[in-house]
Amino acid sequence: MAEEITEDMAEEIVLKIPSRARHLHLIRGVADSLASEMGFSDRERNRTVLALDEACANIIRHSCGENSNIIIDITFTVTEELLTITLRDFGKCGGGLDIEKIERDLGEVKPGGLGVCIIKSVMDTVEYTPDPKNGNVLVVTKKVC
Repeated sequence: MAEEITEDMAEEIVLKIPSRARHLHLIRGVADSLASEMGFSDRERNRTVLALDEACANIIRHSCGENSNIIIDITFTVTEELLTITLRDFGKCGGGLDIEKIERDLGEVKPGGLGVCIIKSVMDTVEYTPDPKNGNVLVVTKKVC
């Protein structure tokens, strides 16, 4: 029996991509379409897509490193008022994405760490759980505004 989505259920869209930068456009496209359908303003839609792109680029660069065979699972959960994006990878535990420790003035010019600052400043919530057994998980949310 096929599962049906009712009006009050969240919708989930799941992508599984190899950890290669050339696939980032697919993730950006889904995020952009969903944010647009949900009624995000152009500004917030673009900022959300940028934050997601930064998160994925960090996973590819720091967690997966040179191993482009690691799969990244991206789950978009959509409700009427909230977009939740869950990223899971089985790369290096921690993977350089230490959300809690990285604090920086966005006006400060120096290489590195800016992506995490963008993610934290754009998204409403950011939760990162490094776990060598179950995969590194980053969950970000954005309310429709």
